[in-house]
Amino acid sequence: MMKNTLELYLEHDIMTKVNTMKSMVADIPKDIKTIVAYVQNILLHQHWAKAYGLELSEERKKEPFIRSFEEKLIFLNKMGFNHVSEQRSNENKMVSICRDFSVVASALCREAGIPARARCGFATYFEEGKYIDHWVLEYWNSKEQRWIMVDAQLDELQQKALKLPFDPLNVPEEYFLTGPRAWLICVKENAIPSRSVFLSGGDMSICNAI
Repeated sequence: MMKNTLELYLEHDIMTKVNTMKSMVADIPKDIKTIVAYVQNILLHQHWAKAYGLELSEERKKEPFIRSFEEKLIFLNKMGFNHVSEQRSNENKMVSICRDFSVVASALCREAGIPARARCGFATYFEEGKYIDHWVLEYWNSKEQRWIMVDAQLDELQQKALKLPFDPLNVPEEYFLTGPRAWLICVKENAIPSRSVFLSGGDMSICNAI
C-alpha cells in the first residue's frame, strides 16, 4: 500500500506537470534545501511584499491566479528566467501566495524523483493563539521512512520576523494542522473554531458543513 502511495505522489498531476518548459527544471538535485531555495528564487509572497520593500500594483496582484506550474514557468520565462536556479531581485520574482510555494515545491520534488504533495491546513506560527489557513509541502524522506512537512515560503526574512522555534525544512506536527486533522479536532473536541482564521472569516463553520 505504501509503495502505491509513494508512486502516486511521485507522478505529476495537472497542476505540477511540465510540458513545454522542461529546460527550466532540468537537473533538479534530490535535495530539499536546494529545492526550497529554487522556489524562493522565483516566488515572492504577495502578503509579505511590503516587508521586502515592494508596493505591488493591481496588475501584479493578479499573478497568483496563474495556477499550474507549467503556466508559472511560461510566465517566469517571459520575465527573463531560463532556469529556476537563477537568482533575481525581489521585484523580479513572481508574486504568489502560500499555495503556490507548496505546489511549486511539490513539482520540483517530483522532477527530482522525490514523492511529494501540497498540504492545506492551518498554521499556528503566524499569529499567536490563531490557526491561520495555510499550505505546506510534504515530502517522503526515504532515509527516515516518513513524511516531513516543509514550509517553502519561509525565507530568512520571514523566519526572523516570525521568530520561529523550528526549522522550516522540518515543521513539527504541532505547528501545522492538516485539513483532516483540523476537521477531526473540530468534530471530536470542538477545540479549533474560535481560534481559526479561514480566508476572511474568523471561525471554522466550514467544519460543521462537511
